[in-house]
Amino acid sequence: NLVDLTYDKNKDILLGTEKGWMIKYLYNNQWEDYRIYSGDNNFVAKSILVDKIDNNTIYAGGRGYNTPGAFVSYNAGESFEEITDGLPNTYINRLAISNDGNMLFAATSTGPYVYVKIHNQWYDLTTSNSPDQDFRWVEWVESEQVARFATYGRGIWDFKVESFKTDIKEDEKVIKFDVSAFPNPMNDNTKISFEMPASSYGTVKVFDIQGNEVNRLFEGNFIKGINEFNFNGDSHKGYNLPTGTYIVIASTNGYSNFVKLIKN
Repeated sequence: NLVDLTYDKNKDILLGTEKGWMIKYLYNNQWEDYRIYSGDNNFVAKSILVDKIDNNTIYAGGRGYNTPGAFVSYNAGESFEEITDGLPNTYINRLAISNDGNMLFAATSTGPYVYVKIHNQWYDLTTSNSPDQDFRWVEWVESEQVARFATYGRGIWDFKVESFKTDIKEDEKVIKFDVSAFPNPMNDNTKISFEMPASSYGTVKVFDIQGNEVNRLFEGNFIKGINEFNFNGDSHKGYNLPTGTYIVIASTNGYSNFVKLIKN
């Protein structure tokens, strides 16, 4: 199935597919297939984007729960490499790029992010005022020098890039942790746990395999040390979720990690 369509400066049409391929239609009436990710077939190329300056640079973003979520090709699609430093395990819904090609923006299921090319690093754009919500769309507005994001149910939000640049600190340290679940496959009292090196504000969310948030187990301050949360297999509306695969994501201070749950 096709999930995105765009074109480059040569008017070649680029298509993203559910199985991790980019398909290019050339104007000599030929199709060419390019493999974005050769590993797990669960990668979905949700968003394909051509650099506005360099026609040979192509970005791809998509489902990154148990695969890398973002890739770049510097040779017009012949090969791709992952760009995930600083990016949590999440679902990229849409990519956008600044006119000078220096900043790549990602609207993800865990918030707004920007990739700064000279740093080779993703940064969380979340502020104290922005919603803790699924971000579904993003575009770069050159006239206002802002990245404009659309959320699921919380409106449109502009992020001013100049203020973001001054906030980047070279010595900034990100809290990192691993998430576990027991038992798994789950029962009606599965325990989600992780150890925090310091107290920090964060969330614990449950997503289905399509990237939809189905429950929020916690939102508040994590304590230093072991944090534990019970998940009984219900949605936030109280009904029992169907069998299948679910992703539990714990997020704080620009870092996220996840555990995959199986419900039989």
